[in-house]
Amino acid sequence: MNSWRDQMKAWIPPALLRWRRRRNPNLIRFTGNYADFATAKAASSGYDAELIQSRVIDAQRQVRAGKGLFAQDGVVIESAPPPLRLLAVLYQIAFEKGNHSVSVLDFGGALGSTYDRCRAVAPPQLHFEWNVVEQPALVEAGQNEFSTDELHFHRSIDERLQTGPVDLLLLSGVLPYLEEPFTLFQQIVETKIPWIVIDRTPLLFEGKNRLTVQQVPASIYGTPKSYPAWFLDHDQLCDFL
Repeated sequence: MNSWRDQMKAWIPPALLRWRRRRNPNLIRFTGNYADFATAKAASSGYDAELIQSRVIDAQRQVRAGKGLFAQDGVVIESAPPPLRLLAVLYQIAFEKGNHSVSVLDFGGALGSTYDRCRAVAPPQLHFEWNVVEQPALVEAGQNEFSTDELHFHRSIDERLQTGPVDLLLLSGVLPYLEEPFTLFQQIVETKIPWIVIDRTPLLFEGKNRLTVQQVPASIYGTPKSYPAWFLDHDQLCDFL
């Protein structure tokens, strides 16, 4: 039986619900349509990399202590559906290789949050070589505290590729936050990595990219933050592929 809240919601006009959501201080918002990254950055409060990195490291420590399934954006997540579409690709690669192993290059993968989600549900006979490329402070923390036989950390894509090829490049929630995402994406395509998975990336079907400012509530980082964020054009992105 529906709760009284659900019953009341059925009678509230959609416009009023949208107004209420916009005023909710705990929601992430995207505002504006900026001409360039410098203008969007000037309209932002700033990324505050040290604060965010500190929270990311602390959250990952809690996960390693068994207090959550994985960490995302410095928040410990206790339960979530498995990433089935990504797992399907990983299984397909392992099947084609015939050796029950997959080498992943996870660009912008923090301290291994997607690895944790996949490892939690993947069969033990499926071996991962999971390589995270991140900012220097996170790479240092990863190498010192979180590296395992399967999980490794690198400062650049080239640094990892110097040791040998990888099967799959994962871009999960990272392209919108790059100053020049298509410049990097062109470099990535030129690596000739056979599989590329783009995940958690909002796309537009308007024939153009849109640069916004993402407003992040205090509930995530302890203080409100805002920084530039792209909504990329679907067709332009697919042209690279």
